Amino acid sequence: MKLLFKTAVRTLLRNKRRTAITVLSIAFSLAVIFWLQSVMAARSDYLIDKVLSLSGGDVQVFKKVYAEDKRLADVMTAPLPDLSSVLGPDPRKTERIRLPGLIAAAEESFPFFLNGIDPVNEPKLSRIKDFLVEGSFLEPDVEGNCADRPIYLGKKLADLLRVGVGEKVVFLGQAADGTLGNELFRIKGIYNSKTGDYDKVYAFTTLSCTKKVGVLNGVHEVAFKVEHPNEIEKIEAGLTKILPPDLVAIGWKQANPMVAQILRFNDGIIAMLTMILVSIVIFGTVNTLLMSVHERSKEFGVMLALGMQPRQLMTIIVIEAFLMAIVGFVGGILIGGAAIAYHKVYGFDLAFFIGKANSFQGLMLDSTIVYPVYALAPFVRASSIMILFVTIAGILPAYRAGRLTPVDTIRG
Repeated sequence: MKLLFKTAVRTLLRNKRRTAITVLSIAFSLAVIFWLQSVMAARSDYLIDKVLSLSGGDVQVFKKVYAEDKRLADVMTAPLPDLSSVLGPDPRKTERIRLPGLIAAAEESFPFFLNGIDPVNEPKLSRIKDFLVEGSFLEPDVEGNCADRPIYLGKKLADLLRVGVGEKVVFLGQAADGTLGNELFRIKGIYNSKTGDYDKVYAFTTLSCTKKVGVLNGVHEVAFKVEHPNEIEKIEAGLTKILPPDLVAIGWKQANPMVAQILRFNDGIIAMLTMILVSIVIFGTVNTLLMSVHERSKEFGVMLALGMQPRQLMTIIVIEAFLMAIVGFVGGILIGGAAIAYHKVYGFDLAFFIGKANSFQGLMLDSTIVYPVYALAPFVRASSIMILFVTIAGILPAYRAGRLTPVDTIRG
């Protein structure tokens, strides 16, 4: 086997130009795949972070009837069971309440949701605190009596109401017991998420205030941050086994189906491009090896006449294909890694391909510039497939070489 390996190496080095062209085609194709996967992985991570920065939480637990009908009275009153076997010890979590109603100031009123949050734990799951532009964020209600009645308002909604920090607004809505809620709030802070629709619809206050206004004795949801959000389906299934039958766990993909669909579409595009590039490389490698077999037919005839077995000759051809694939793989890592390292520092602007429009489903994205992350796992999978098929592609020319007869090939 060692002799066959040496023979394959000498053969590749004999025609350096053709070998180099084939190896470079493999390396360049793998580099493009590596770079594309890294760019799309970074864009997907950014999009997920942007969506979850508003909704907050990779997975949320609701009462099953609330998840289906969003009825105000369907709150969770009992503590959740131990979820550490699925979420790990001491997972980041927060509780929330949502009250639909009207917000009014002077002669203006608009429909909105008053979200009750925990000012301490909410920033651990969402970036709503980071969006602060005026005033200050909510503070914990230590006494739990909602004495200050603070409200954290979106800039778009504040502009529509023509109010600012320190001014008063009125909440109008129905409480869980059927009575009409009417509460005066004072604006503590104004946020701007750069998402007009979100800023117009959602305002925030403390859990104690929403419980008082809505006459509630529990919460609507408990949100968690998990270590591996890409495995959210597995986490959902694990939580379903642990949670009581009246509760349901909903992951970010199920809560944001449009985003999940876009990400699946992106993955499909990358898979299609990978398949096309792999196919091109396979046909190029087969062509190179067939040309090599044709040019070396007399040499093969002499080798067969000297006692070499056809299967040994075939093994040499397959080894040549394997070696070119391996060297191309190394070249792909180096070329693709260099391109990713460069764009990781200076960024890659997608505006040339998608234009300056910078929004998704109403979300204002910060920039069209992407800073790739090293997507090693999908690249290794794609490279393994390419190496395997390039090696298999060597079987056809190897089979042709194995069928040569010494007398006919020497005669030419």
